[in-house]
Amino acid sequence: MIYILEFFKGASLALMLFGALFFFFKFNSFLYSFLGLIPGLLLSLVFICLIENYELKLKINQDKSK
Repeated sequence: MIYILEFFKGASLALMLFGALFFFFKFNSFLYSFLGLIPGLLLSLVFICLIENYELKLKINQDKSK
């Protein structure tokens, strides 16, 4: 499970990079470059939160089993 979330986190970081580069070279503007960063940044934050949540749940379950 954690590997799937890590993969999607990396994919969202790649989306952030390619989105920024695409909008920058298409419109030649740093404003559009920043707008290209936003979807990838939001997705990466979501996956970081999901990974942390999953790791905390595993830690709590391990502490309960002791």
